[in-house]
Parts: sequence; C-alpha cells; structure tokens
Amino acid sequence: MNFRRKVSSIRKFNSTLVILFILIMIVIMFTSRKRKSIPMLKSEFVRKTFMTLSNRKVDSFNCAKIYDNDFRTSPELEKEAKKYPHPAQDLLKLSANCSRFITERGYFMNSMTIEEESFPIAYGIFFYNQVTQMEQLLRAIYRPQNIYVIHLDQKAAIHDYHVVKSITECFPNVFLSSKRFNIKWGDFSLVEADLVVMRDLLRFSSWRYYINLCGMDFPLKTNLQIIRFLRGLNGENIVDLDFRSWIHRWRRALKQKPVPHNITLAKGSHYVAVTRDFINYTVNNQIAQELINWLRNTTIPDESVYPTIFYNTHIGSPHPYNSTHSHLYKLAKFVAWKGENLCSGSYKHSVCILGLQDLKYVILKEHIFANKFEENLAYACMEEWYFNKTRDEYLNLANDMRIQGNGWGW
Repeated sequence: MNFRRKVSSIRKFNSTLVILFILIMIVIMFTSRKRKSIPMLKSEFVRKTFMTLSNRKVDSFNCAKIYDNDFRTSPELEKEAKKYPHPAQDLLKLSANCSRFITERGYFMNSMTIEEESFPIAYGIFFYNQVTQMEQLLRAIYRPQNIYVIHLDQKAAIHDYHVVKSITECFPNVFLSSKRFNIKWGDFSLVEADLVVMRDLLRFSSWRYYINLCGMDFPLKTNLQIIRFLRGLNGENIVDLDFRSWIHRWRRALKQKPVPHNITLAKGSHYVAVTRDFINYTVNNQIAQELINWLRNTTIPDESVYPTIFYNTHIGSPHPYNSTHSHLYKLAKFVAWKGENLCSGSYKHSVCILGLQDLKYVILKEHIFANKFEENLAYACMEEWYFNKTRDEYLNLANDMRIQGNGWGW
C-alpha cells in the first residue's frame, strides 16, 4: 500500500509540474509577444526623466510661430537668421569631462524602448567643417545601441580633429574612421571614404541597416520612427534612382573598356538606407569591386556606385530594384533642388540651404532626413522642434498612448 501511495504521490507531483511548466510557457509566450508588439519604455526612471523635462527653447526667438501658416519671413529676418549666434560651447574643453559633456549636451544614454534596443542602426557621418553642427547632428540621432563612424575630411582644421576625437572618446559606440581622405566634389575620393567607413562598421555585428549622412543633414523622424520604417521594409533597400540620361558621366570610361559583367549603369543619390547584407555585398563581392574600380574614371562616381549595384538584378545583390517600390526609394533624404522646390534660403551646388520659411513644409516630408542646413537660426529651430517631438513621443508611450500615423509610425 505504501508503495502504491508513493507512486500515486509521484504521479500527482509530476502532473503538477507539467501543469506549472505549461502555465509558465504560456506566460512567456504572452509576454514575449507583448514585448514585440508594444514599444514599452525600458524603465520607470526613463519615464520620470521625460516627465520632468521642459521643452527645449531657442533663446530670443519664438520658433513655434515658424510652423504657423501665417508666418512670413523678410530679407532682413533671413539675413539675421544666418548670423544667429551658435551657443557658446567650447566642445573640446567640455568633452574633456565626458560625464559633464553628455549631461550638458543632453545625449540619450538609454535605448529608451525595447523596440529600439532590438533594432540598432549603423551611421556613417561625413563632414569637413562646422564641427559644432556635426555634434548637434550626432546628438540628435545618438542612441547607445547604434554604431557611428565619423569621417573627418583631411582638409579639416586640426582643432576640429581634436574636438571629434575627444567626443568619440566619450562614447563606446562612436568612432573616427580608420582612414581619412581629402574629399573633392565629383572625385572618387568620396567613394573611397565611404568604403572605409563601411568596412569599419562591418566589424560590429549588431546593426541591421546603414544610413550615410553629411554634416549638413538633420533628421525629420525620431529614432523610434526610423526603426519602424526600416523594420517595415522587410529587408528592402532605399536607393533613389534618376532615370534621365547621364551617359556623359561615363563616356570617358566607356571609350577605354566596357562595363564588366554586362552591367547597366545607373545614376542616383549617394545617400541611402540599406541593409547590412547590401553593404557586405558592396564591400566584399568580387563583381561589386570590379564595378567600383571601373567607375574610378567617371564623373561623380559616388552617385553611380549604389544605384548601379541596386539597379542590376542579375548580379546577385541583396533585395535589388523593384519598380513597384519606387516611392520608397526616395525617402532616405529630402533635398530641395533648384527649380524643383521653393527655397527661402540660398543655393549651394543647386541645393537649397533651407531657411526659416522652408521649415514649415520640410517637417511634413515623409523622408527620414533633410539636407542642407547650416549653423543658423533655422537649424536651431529644427533642433527645438526635433527634441520636443521626441520628448512628446516618449511621454505618449509612458502614458500608454499609441503613436498615430501611417504604418511606419508617422
């Protein structure tokens, strides 16, 4: 009898364990799904931090009125805006104390949400002057889960080099490129710099997408919106193509030898948002390297590398061009080209230096980033708008409000 009772007790105990195991698995599955579907703030500390933050304000000017339909600028105001004094920051001195630098400059040292933490992005930032503006750009897009490689042009001032080097030493995920080039417009040097930055980034295994920027860019979407957009692409690449005739850019090289591998040349934007696999193909694939070497002897080759690799579906690049997605391919960066857009600012290389009057329509664009900005009042107002947009987004999450918008979160 004792033996039978023991067997019965063991069976009941085992049954209880099985039931508990099943219940635990159900709970794990439920919480796992919940974590994937809801971009929860990572801690109560984060929520409280944002609850106590006041709106960031630009001194001596009401930026909010720019976004009213009745706002009008004048030549005098635009002239004054260009002279707007940049906040007096000795970045070299300030970054010598990393803790103080991070605090005073307002960097986000928390990945903020589970959704963002699980989708790191790699950034390449290229600039040659205006180091304070580059730092403002870095601060806007910085998150601890992302990876950043900064290419500082060889022609940059030695002071700017020391500033950037000092800043990179304050972050474990921000680096100077392993090699620097003297980049000249329309020259192969920009391609060489980009390849170095991509190789540097490939040393880190965590990131999913690569976005390349110049120091005159500024984000139009928050980090959470950017990763929602990229995740929603399901591995697609964002490379803008221009289907007008650009044969004059390649004519000199074509006279010397044909394009390898029956490749059709394409022209488009140098600035992209592409997958890790696409970057790995560009840097390491033999066909891609032969194409890039062929493009050395062409005009403005940086605008042919990504587009040509992307456009030719037969060479094996990951997720190549698909005509049904043509609208998406334009969304990496908004550029106000001369003759195509209004411009209240000035033009540089046929691109609008965005002024105050332009901001109210720029912030409505679907693009991830915008170009070109300079260190002036317009840039300061964009910073104010962006910080407050980010703050309100996280406060909405903290209050369990779903972010409304299209499928990408805006």
